[in-house]
This record gives sequence, structure tokens and C-alpha cells, in this order.
Amino acid sequence: MTEQTPKLTDLILATRTITEQGGACPYQATGTVLGQHFYFRYRNGYATLEIGDKGHVGIAHGDSYSGSLDDEEFESLFRKLLKAYLKNLRF
Repeated sequence: MTEQTPKLTDLILATRTITEQGGACPYQATGTVLGQHFYFRYRNGYATLEIGDKGHVGIAHGDSYSGSLDDEEFESLFRKLLKAYLKNLRF
């Protein structure tokens, strides 16, 4: 049996807490990740993620009339945005 090394994104997501999530036009979620406040917003096929005071990242998804997500779509977009955020992070 081979053990897999956890990915950085998975380790960071393990620290995430969601305080609010849902809605349509916009779909929003708030909480913390790595002890920093985050705000996720999805409207008109465009998702953004703001973490702490480090600015935000965004990504286009779906059609321009889309404003709602199911849990799987939210998780997929959150992961993509988190990866982009980590890539742009400066230490």
C-alpha cells in the first residue's frame, strides 16, 4: 500500500471554516482559511476570492447568466482560486 503525500491545497483547506454560504446572484461564502478571513463571491459566471488583506483573485466559469452553484461547483472554484492565490503570494 502506497501512502500519498497530501497536497498543499488540501492541507490549507483542512484549516478552512465556513460561517456563511449560499444564495444566488450572487452566491457568497465567508469564513476563515489559515486564520485569515475570506470572502468568496460568484455572479454572472465570474468567481472571486479575497483572503485577508492580500487582494483578490478571480476566474471565469460557466455562462454570463449563471449566479448559483451547487456544493461540488463551489468546492471546485474555491480550490482553483485558492491555488491562484497561493501562486501569487509573496513572502
